[in-house]
Amino acid sequence: MPHKFVFEEYGAKAFLDHFYYRLNRMDSAYFLFTLSGIPRIQVLHFYLLVDGRVRFRANISKITGEETIPFTDGRTIHGKAWAELTGPVIRAPFIIKMKGFQGFRYTEELF
Repeated sequence: MPHKFVFEEYGAKAFLDHFYYRLNRMDSAYFLFTLSGIPRIQVLHFYLLVDGRVRFRANISKITGEETIPFTDGRTIHGKAWAELTGPVIRAPFIIKMKGFQGFRYTEELF
């Protein structure tokens, strides 16, 4: 995720609240993340990169195809594919520098 989105537009505190704390504390919580396409390899974990570093790992509960989704804040977002992420969300235990937009090339477990 771009640094500008997480830290400026969305806000780091709001992002952490929605992604990290809610997924870890609420059994029914999930986070939708748009993908550039459905992965060809089945993967269990979703590694979230922010500003050139892997920051978190979440579980992928399901992946769906192209869809336009209305959100509760009034935004409507179109995605070629969607990943539904669930907890537990785990912070990376050490610094893992990686370039973004690599898709599902990272299929090995990082932590």
